[in-house]
Amino acid sequence: MCFSPEASFASGAIVGAVGVGTLTQVRKPRELLLGALPLMFAAHQIEEGFVWLYLQGRVSQQIGDWAIWLYILFAHAALIAISPWSFWLIEPNKMRRRLLLPLVVLGSALCLYALWALAGSQIHAQIRRHGIEYDDPVTGVAWFAVLYIVATCTPPFVSSFPWMIFFGALVLLGLTVVAIFKTIYLTSMWCSIAALISILIYMHFWRVRHQHATSANI
Repeated sequence: MCFSPEASFASGAIVGAVGVGTLTQVRKPRELLLGALPLMFAAHQIEEGFVWLYLQGRVSQQIGDWAIWLYILFAHAALIAISPWSFWLIEPNKMRRRLLLPLVVLGSALCLYALWALAGSQIHAQIRRHGIEYDDPVTGVAWFAVLYIVATCTPPFVSSFPWMIFFGALVLLGLTVVAIFKTIYLTSMWCSIAALISILIYMHFWRVRHQHATSANI
């Protein structure tokens, strides 16, 4: 979570630059979902910038309502499906793909549930203690939060790419720290932490490309 609209927009611009660089490393269609994730995080940060502007009375309610909805839909619906799907798509090992499949099903099911719960519901946001607190039907629901962590954090540990362990460990550590110390800002701060790991996604593709180039030269 950024603590001002300017910080959100700046974060979005920086992560967006990383996202563009990441897409230049993508070579196969099945890599596209993971490769596009940093740009999604960048857009997410920019959306929260508009939420800040709305809550400060600097943009219209229509813009603010759209920004809040898009922010929550990505955080609670799209991301929970994107994480397991992206790792399943890039996984070259057949056995590990089978292990990832239940997480794909779980993430997809939770995504559909979140869409159903959010449809027609009122979503509120307010500035509290230099942060944004979101109030919606799934934020703070214990069973959803637990399954959310399982679906989003487990796939990197199942991946056959050994460096992805650091990806999963960073996400899990960040999410745990946020849950302990800033529970009411969980949605906002978690997505900011996820944006910070965009550089790890870039490094994954760079390393894969480097390994392929090395193998081709042998």
